[in-house]
Amino acid sequence: MSSLLLPGHAQRLMDELRAQGYHFKVKTVTESLRRHGLRAKASWNFSPVCYCAHSQPVSENLLEQDFYASGPNQKWAGDITYCVPGVQGEHGGSNEPRVCLEY
Repeated sequence: MSSLLLPGHAQRLMDELRAQGYHFKVKTVTESLRRHGLRAKASWNFSPVCYCAHSQPVSENLLEQDFYASGPNQKWAGDITYCVPGVQGEHGGSNEPRVCLEY
């Protein structure tokens, strides 16, 4: 298990223990969870947006794949890339683009 075990979850557990009258540091709670092999299971509430079945208006495609701008701040574009959690590309923790190969 990594050092990123459960800092947020250990903090939450520590707050619950403090409410019951026990006082521990986050590191103590984290180490105890690690010793016992306990990990939090994150909930997965994400569902991708489907544009096919909603009553909201869809904006026009004003750029029509023409991304040329003759000056600054004329056209803006964004990208959302979805990856399967826990699946990393070749370089793992780097800031380079990752390709998710496993599903």
